[in-house]
Amino acid sequence: MAKIKSPVQGYTGVVVGVQFTNGEAETDRESALAYFTRQGYTVEEAAAPTGNDNAGKGSPSKDELKARAKELGLPLSGSKSDLEKRIAEHEAKGQEPPHDPPAAPTGNEDTPDPDSTPPASGDGAGSVREV
Repeated sequence: MAKIKSPVQGYTGVVVGVQFTNGEAETDRESALAYFTRQGYTVEEAAAPTGNDNAGKGSPSKDELKARAKELGLPLSGSKSDLEKRIAEHEAKGQEPPHDPPAAPTGNEDTPDPDSTPPASGDGAGSVREV
């Protein structure tokens, strides 16, 4: 597991799917490590783990990656590495997850709401007729 230090001191947030807290994060995802190296983050390679030190840790499962891709509005197809790359590229561009789209037109936009329609003239509701 490599330790990454953000070029922004104290940064807390997610970059290419890796959670930073107070400017530091850990990951073993090669695609993320390559991105951090290219972008000027400090990447410290950890010594090879011995025994079962990584129990319960590691890279996200394919199902977790699919959930993240769906959250970002990205295609869900491909291998685990395809999903990792797609998510990393999306997050590297600084793109936000899609917001709820505006409501689809219903086709009734020109039809007035019956509750807000004023009374028709001539129905006795305040109209005056001259003789």
